Formats: sequence, structure tokens, C-alpha cells
Amino acid sequence: ENTTMTLGSGCTADRNKDSGFAAYDQAQLTAGPRCIARDNPIGFVASLPGSVCALGPGCRALGSCLFPMHEHDGGKLQRSSAVQTAPTQAPCGGDDAAAAAAAAEAMAALLIAEEEASRAGGSSSSSSRGGRRKKKGSALGPRESIAVSSSTAPDNTAPDGAGHASTVDHQAMPSSSAEAPGGANAQSDSDDEGDDGCGGMEECIICCGLYEASQLVAFRPCGHRVCCAECTA
Repeated sequence: ENTTMTLGSGCTADRNKDSGFAAYDQAQLTAGPRCIARDNPIGFVASLPGSVCALGPGCRALGSCLFPMHEHDGGKLQRSSAVQTAPTQAPCGGDDAAAAAAAAEAMAALLIAEEEASRAGGSSSSSSRGGRRKKKGSALGPRESIAVSSSTAPDNTAPDGAGHASTVDHQAMPSSSAEAPGGANAQSDSDDEGDDGCGGMEECIICCGLYEASQLVAFRPCGHRVCCAECTA
């Protein structure tokens, strides 16, 4: 709370329980170029009024189960250049995780090559904030904010305090969105395409906790998040 943190180039936050790099409660987090959050439920997050998470060029959230990049309730997530993304995310585990990881590695190599070619061509960086949705209750940005997925990260975990939020209030999560973040882990256990009254994402977090809920959230074709049939620890 009310803290300032600056991360150098190439910092990584891998396999944390909640966020890779996070700014909460008026915290100011500045990440240098090519900082990467891998295999965290949320990669980069800015939440609550006054919080800013500013990312340098080439920062990526890889393999996020819930939201690669997330801003909510007045928090501002700033990126110095547009981020191209893969069309789907790897599920939180599952038989096709290895195939998704291989596809993600190939996509990551392509993105890096395109980024370097763009830089060599003298193109100026552009902000991706302009296209973010303003609809109340939706904390997800446009589909370009969903980053490449990967499950082949080295086992080097960021130290406590390096963007690692110790607690995540379930109220800081969205309850509805205009589109689902990816399709590889999508489920449809009902013909009803709207909210089935279970309370959406918040209720899953209340009954399961955030990290168990990351595997227990279904996405309707219309993009509404709803609880799955069971919530077990």
C-alpha cells in the first residue's frame, strides 16, 4: 500500500500463487523492458484506485489461467507498446497442455522476431490503452490484452514483494465480461448462454478460493463466466 517499486529489464515472476506483477492500494509498479510473468493465475494486475502498473516494451504474461493482464476498480495497467497475442490460452493443466505450450513457444518466437523487426524499422511504440473497454463491470481489455500461453517456464520464482500480492480480494475480480479470455480451457455445461444465477466469478472465488477456482470456472459462448457444478478445495 502506497509503495513504489521499479523492476529492471528482463525480470521474471514464475509460478506464484496469485499475481506475477501486481500493484494494489495506490502502489506504483514500473517494469522495465521484457519483464515476463509465467504460469501465474494473473500475470500483470493493477487494482483499486490510484494503483498503476506500468510495463516496458516486450513485457508478456505467459500461461495465465485466469487473466494475463488485468485492471479493475480504478487501477491502471499501462503498456508502452502494443502486445500481439496468441488466439487461445493453455488450460490450467490437462492433456493438451503440452501441445498448447509448444504452440505458445512457436508464437512467442514469432512475436519476438516481429518486435525486433519493427524496432529495426524505426517504428514508434504505441499505447494499447485506447481500445480498452469502458463498460462497467468488465475488467478485461480487448482481445489483444490476452497474452501468449506457455507451461514450459524455468523454476525460478520471483522473490516475495516483487509484484507478488499476498492476498486477492474477491471483489477485485470482474463478475461479467463481453468476451471470454481464450478458448482452450472453455467449457459449456448448459444450453443457457447467460449468467445462470450462481454469481459469476466472485462466487467461485468465495466458495473455492482464487487458485482452486482457476480450474473451476466455465465460460459460456457469450463470454459470461459462471460457476462450475462443484467447488472443492
